[in-house]
Amino acid sequence: MKKNISICTMLIASATLFTLSCGKYYSSAPLPDKSGLGKLFADIKPVSQSFTVTAGVPSTIKGANGTGISFYANSFKDAFGNIIKNGTVDIQMTEMTSTGDMIANRASTMSGGQLLHSGGQIMINASMKGQQVFANKYGISFLQQSGSSDRMNLFYGNNNNSDSVTTWDNGGDTLKEGSVAWGTTSGSGGDMYIFDSCEHFGYANCDWFYQTDSPKTSVSVVVPDNSFDPSNTQLYLVLPDVKGVMTNAEGHYGSSGYNSKTNTINLISEEHVNIVPAGSNYKMVVIAKKKDTYYYYQTSGVVTRDLKLTARFDVKSSSQVKALLKAL
Repeated sequence: MKKNISICTMLIASATLFTLSCGKYYSSAPLPDKSGLGKLFADIKPVSQSFTVTAGVPSTIKGANGTGISFYANSFKDAFGNIIKNGTVDIQMTEMTSTGDMIANRASTMSGGQLLHSGGQIMINASMKGQQVFANKYGISFLQQSGSSDRMNLFYGNNNNSDSVTTWDNGGDTLKEGSVAWGTTSGSGGDMYIFDSCEHFGYANCDWFYQTDSPKTSVSVVVPDNSFDPSNTQLYLVLPDVKGVMTNAEGHYGSSGYNSKTNTINLISEEHVNIVPAGSNYKMVVIAKKKDTYYYYQTSGVVTRDLKLTARFDVKSSSQVKALLKAL
């Protein structure tokens, strides 16, 4: 009996290791998050768009902001990896084509502690009769305001739980066909970055690492009192020139992220605070929610060394917050 138990234990451990090793783009174990930031954004998060397509038949859908999704005859598979060849597939898609959209959906443009230059983000899920289906291969076209020769890769994202920010991993490192875009393609819908071999549903991001010689510095915000803290307050630093968004959401309660004695919240990524290129134009957005009341602060300027701002909140309704984010 003991021998059988040992064998079972080894098999379970091996299966767990296999699962972790296959989760290349997604965190296998949700990180603990003591905040209530999911509730903070619940009333301002946009509603996803709904579509239906037929499995086994090539089809294309287009979001309200111009994002195109191309499904092939073999785009969908079940939980066992079998290609789904027929039936109706329900698609839910959220477009994040502006920095305000990214904030409302709690998505930054950071990967491995590095700032990304974004060409747009989406969240996409697929299901049949209420059961999740998975991606084999499909295409995404990210509409741009103008043509560009800048390099972009496809990044896949994950938020570990409802209170955590979406983080990104580079999905173009395999250099498969369509996984690396070296410039926009002009089509009937306009100038687009096109990826034709996407392998995951969920969060996807058209990005590349932002390159600059500017020294990195810290940015922090002093909030009015200790009733505002990382459990109910979030900072977002928008860098309009690179369509970048940075936040304090990584490491909510680490000593480098929050000082309760001085009521100071820092921008932080992987426990690093010197992450913002000095000299960048910025917009700082601070959103808090206490007892169903929203507090909002916004300012702009140029990033100076160890920039420290003081949040002077105005009380806002959820619809007002959504309108302010839309205008960013």
